[in-house]
Amino acid sequence: MVNSFVITDIVWLFLGLLVFFFYHQFRKKFPKHAFFTFDYHHWFHTFIIPILLSFLVLGIFRFVSGTPLISGDYSFLNSLITFIIIGPFFEEFFLRGVILGGSFFISKNLNSKFASWFFITAGFLIQLFIFVWIHGYSSFINNLFLLITGIFYSLLFIYYKKDILVPFVAHAAANVFIILRIFS
Repeated sequence: MVNSFVITDIVWLFLGLLVFFFYHQFRKKFPKHAFFTFDYHHWFHTFIIPILLSFLVLGIFRFVSGTPLISGDYSFLNSLITFIIIGPFFEEFFLRGVILGGSFFISKNLNSKFASWFFITAGFLIQLFIFVWIHGYSSFINNLFLLITGIFYSLLFIYYKKDILVPFVAHAAANVFIILRIFS
């Protein structure tokens, strides 16, 4: 009998390959869109700083809230594939890349500063709402944690000139810290 997590991972992997294929097809047509600009910074800025900042944000939240960041038992292999690779990739790719990056792309082509700021603000709030919503927590403290981390990933995306690799690394690092129960 096949585990439902394995089927889910296979479906996500297949969808990921489709997204990767279409990404390369559309990248040729829209090379200036923020979604398609992977600007690889120095390794320190791309990897070390996001990992350290994730550790700091998780540590502060855990200290202030007193609430464990994960509950239940997960197999490490399932957690590695789902929570560290597939989840952060699709969330950052869609939320920060498509929605927030798309709002910057649209706002750049507008003549009105009000309309431009409206699209950026709307994109920021929409991707933040979806980030909290897709995790499906019912407790206030878990939703507050997601709100804080969603803002953190979005600010990393904006600060590093709309490069989704940096928030992806931060997101994956945060999930590693949570799965290893460093802040339990």
